[in-house]
Amino acid sequence: RRRRKKKDTSVAERCQNTPNSASEYDKYGIQLNNSWFHHIHIAKTAGSTMNKRLARRYYGVCGNKYTSCIEPLEHQRDDHAPEFGRNSWHPEWSFASMVSKGFHDCTLVSHERNWDAWVEDVLPDHKFHANATKVMLLPCRNPLEHFFSQCNYNKRNATKIFANVTSCEEGINKCGLVEQGRFNRKMIQSWDKVVLFKYSAFDSLFSLLDNHIPSRKFLLDSKFDPSTNADRKPENEKLTETCSKEIVVQALKKKWSYYSFCDKLRGNLTVLDVGMNGEVTVVEPVT
Repeated sequence: RRRRKKKDTSVAERCQNTPNSASEYDKYGIQLNNSWFHHIHIAKTAGSTMNKRLARRYYGVCGNKYTSCIEPLEHQRDDHAPEFGRNSWHPEWSFASMVSKGFHDCTLVSHERNWDAWVEDVLPDHKFHANATKVMLLPCRNPLEHFFSQCNYNKRNATKIFANVTSCEEGINKCGLVEQGRFNRKMIQSWDKVVLFKYSAFDSLFSLLDNHIPSRKFLLDSKFDPSTNADRKPENEKLTETCSKEIVVQALKKKWSYYSFCDKLRGNLTVLDVGMNGEVTVVEPVT
């Protein structure tokens, strides 16, 4: 580029460079305009509700139950969030179809799949997103509350179960964890960043995503959240002295790495940097 003589451009250059450098990353160090987000749908963490609200707030959300470009003005009150591809329900947006044609139209992917499907089928994506910053969105829930919700989903009575077991681990197994294969600590190394968020803190997650994903010109309300679980009953969730809350929580963390990994969550939202071999460090937001 030819230089202009007798003109001081130092001030102009500083004014130009400052906003450019500041706008490349958000306060958590997540790259702007070149990040790809993945909502890991852990069962019984309001994942269907999250998928729905994401699709109705942003463009480019591709989910196995809700996708931005085919969202109706409103869903029925008894919305049970049927999965695409079942019973001829939008088969072109089924997981198999998305893997086949690629995720090039998706700024955020939300699917109910085991961890290895993310690593083997989604993230490679025909190398289209090879240079993008890959960001995992992982919902976290109090281990005991999450456990009782799963027990209720399995139509089990935790009170009766724990009154007749010889160990806390036996009680956990009889209640049953739902879709435990959706998280494995080994999957972390496939992402660049991990966003841990309290499963019900939608606004905290939206405040981060608003900087990255184009919002709809006209936001669609979500009057009816999808229902995939029956109402819980406190009388069905009583433990024993032998299997106290603290002991059961420790047993849950031992059984599933998801719970111990979520210990890193502070408040409603925490961002982690992923280093070599999947080691993580907490990102302190720049203020």
